[in-house]
Amino acid sequence: MSNTLTRILSAIVLILIFVICAYIGPNGVLVLLLISGLILVDEFVHNMLRIERINLKYIVSLITYLGGFVLFNFLDPTSFYDSYIVHTGVLLNTVLLCYLFIEDMESNYFINFIKKFGFGM
Repeated sequence: MSNTLTRILSAIVLILIFVICAYIGPNGVLVLLLISGLILVDEFVHNMLRIERINLKYIVSLITYLGGFVLFNFLDPTSFYDSYIVHTGVLLNTVLLCYLFIEDMESNYFINFIKKFGFGM
């Protein structure tokens, strides 16, 4: 099977999964976000940063994602501290996303920065 055909079939399967989760409702979408976020963290930490899955840094990154997921989806955002944390997280993620679009993706600057400051490698 060619690479293009594999990508098209993968996209069709992902669209079907999304439609099913959207049909189920908010709980289905939350489960979809939880699973896709865990896969994304695994992909980033294991494949980009080359950290083994049994390493403490890998486990801490998954726990950090799960903590943020619970914080953003299940805690009451009306209190001052929760609202401050959510708005700060959204702002920092937006800045990081803008940086990733501006930064030349060919360079290893971002990966070296994460290794140096994010994971202490």
